[in-house]
Amino acid sequence: SATINVEAADLSLTRITDRASAIVGENVTYTFTLSNAGPSAATGVAVSTVIPAGLTLVSNVPSAGSFNGSVW
Repeated sequence: SATINVEAADLSLTRITDRASAIVGENVTYTFTLSNAGPSAATGVAVSTVIPAGLTLVSNVPSAGSFNGSVW
């Protein structure tokens, strides 16, 4: 007999917006936070998002990984 322990990542994603609405020319900041409650590490994770209509991406500052225009 054998005991097999399977561990997995436990990911959660939150998105915070710095304002509910904006006027033309104002910047809107979205902050995404991806957390892993474990117990295992998460590898090969990709997060994608759609920029809302009427908004244009100005810049991005990933704290880890990279951003290719729609996928972190």
